[in-house]
Amino acid sequence: MSQRTQASALLDVRGVTKSFGGIRAVDHLSLSLEERRSTSLIGPNGAGKTTVFNLITGFLACDTGDVWFKGRRISGLPPHRIARRGIARSFQDLRLFSRMSVLDTVLLVRKGQSGENLFQAFLNPVRVAREERENREAAMAYLEFVGLADRARVVAEDLSFAEQKLLVIARLLATEAECLLLDEPMSGLDVASARKMCGMVRELIDRGKSVCLIEHNLDIVKEASDWIVFLDQGQVVATGAPDEILKDRKLAEIYFGT
Repeated sequence: MSQRTQASALLDVRGVTKSFGGIRAVDHLSLSLEERRSTSLIGPNGAGKTTVFNLITGFLACDTGDVWFKGRRISGLPPHRIARRGIARSFQDLRLFSRMSVLDTVLLVRKGQSGENLFQAFLNPVRVAREERENREAAMAYLEFVGLADRARVVAEDLSFAEQKLLVIARLLATEAECLLLDEPMSGLDVASARKMCGMVRELIDRGKSVCLIEHNLDIVKEASDWIVFLDQGQVVATGAPDEILKDRKLAEIYFGT
């Protein structure tokens, strides 16, 4: 398979290994994510895709190898520090606060809110009020982007499943991260909702984000991706453009187990 230059790589995973009880889930894996590109990780169940996300974001420690982001080593850092560097991720389980409003869910992750500091609230009330207004405006803009602005006052548990998926995207955007890792964002969605999510991914790329997807729907993968990394048994077995990867018979046999 063809290889792309790593000159514009935003994130590099270099020779990473992870084992669980003698089972090697990720095996000396290396991959790169380029700036302003949509990359999909695909492969059969158990290929190591979610484990790779966990290693990148610090939820798991690498046994060997390193992860680099914007030229700086991030492996070994805790998840919250990696998030501050500019990497945000979603999970297969949505991890929403069921009784929190849609707007507050997005506001919760905004950085540097002076109102959280009691001293600042008393010392600089005008500044705090201004920042709170700006944060609310930004949060509403993210909700507008995902189509939930009119649901801002609704609590998360009263949203449909598709709307909850959109709320997760709005929450990720509110972190202002450059690199978004989306773990099965279209799973469980009907065709129309999945297409909407796919279009949203493409618009995020147009807005300068870098996106990495784990997705099982190959039609969505083809539509949403600029580049595909195919994993099997914890290793990268192929990389390439969607048309190249998805037409490969040998890879199809691995993917479908035929």
